[in-house]
Amino acid sequence: MQTKLLLITPPFTQLNTPYPATSYLKGFLEGYEVSVSHCDLSIELFTSVFTSDFLVQLFKEAKYAGSNFFPGVKKMKQLYIARVDLVIQFLQKQDLETALKIAEPGFLPNGHRLAKVNTAIKWAEGDIGIIDKAKHYATLFIEEIGDFIQANIDEFFAFTKYAEQIARSASSFNQIDEFLHYEPTLIEEEMLRILEEKILLYEPNLVGFTIPFPGNLFAALRCSQFIKDFYPEIYIAFGGGYCNTELRSLEDTRIFNYLDFISLDDGEGPILKMLQLIEGKISSNELERTFALENNRVVYKNQIPNKIFHHENLPAPSYVDLPFEKYVSFLDVVNPMHRMWTDKRWNKLTVSHGCYWKQCSFCDVS
Repeated sequence: MQTKLLLITPPFTQLNTPYPATSYLKGFLEGYEVSVSHCDLSIELFTSVFTSDFLVQLFKEAKYAGSNFFPGVKKMKQLYIARVDLVIQFLQKQDLETALKIAEPGFLPNGHRLAKVNTAIKWAEGDIGIIDKAKHYATLFIEEIGDFIQANIDEFFAFTKYAEQIARSASSFNQIDEFLHYEPTLIEEEMLRILEEKILLYEPNLVGFTIPFPGNLFAALRCSQFIKDFYPEIYIAFGGGYCNTELRSLEDTRIFNYLDFISLDDGEGPILKMLQLIEGKISSNELERTFALENNRVVYKNQIPNKIFHHENLPAPSYVDLPFEKYVSFLDVVNPMHRMWTDKRWNKLTVSHGCYWKQCSFCDVS
């Protein structure tokens, strides 16, 4: 039986373009005839939350909880609900007709961000300037809803990270484990609904989460907790920049209540070995650069020599199946250098391989 692999980018990363880790791994693994799919749960969750139907749920949840932060948003909730679908569609397509509507005074609610908009900004002449102005207004509109969510519904919510403060401040697994025993928030419930859709669609035997930053850790753990509870036959692996730098001296066994493997550094070799282990072709002693749990102890499996896949010999990444039509272009700051990171879709290109912190052999900042 061939093992099916599903690679997932957990919430949240950049929303204008895919984080490239799963695409690099998919391109490589397909060369070894691995059945591999991937999912950007970050953009999938964002575009599911920022819909009229979900906003109705959000405002009901806030009313039930008795929260009243950003009362202006609550007061104008019907206008936020009425406009959100069109605003998201515009941030995805940026057409002139919708830009003219959005830039028209009174079309968007005059919320706490839009009311303070810098009217002195000199926009470019013609259609480009109109679209940029509308994009800026649309971004402020979305950020107002985000402020409301964070203050009233889910304190962990942010646009490019989720529960980052827990991962950054945790000196042990205690606090993370405590929060994982709380009931999922409304945002997390939606994330788990989408996750289950992907599991039922792809029927994986192994799910791999890339965790590039602290703001991806908790969402990945919440997802893996769900999989262990409802699909215990599925193996789970973590990898990525956060694991490479923060988990190199891992000793706490409790994290393995939620997963089976944690790989370090380049993921190509470790994933191939995991697949071979699941298929019964090798023993656990033949794993490479991988933490696992044995006899209630964390053990580091690293068969020497590793098979090194040199950067110059790796194939092109595969972006097949990612929902490019869902990515959004934000314009919160007009500065050209800043907007490069949040505006337009662009594919990341790795031009060097290695870590100047001498922590790992792969890092997105290269």
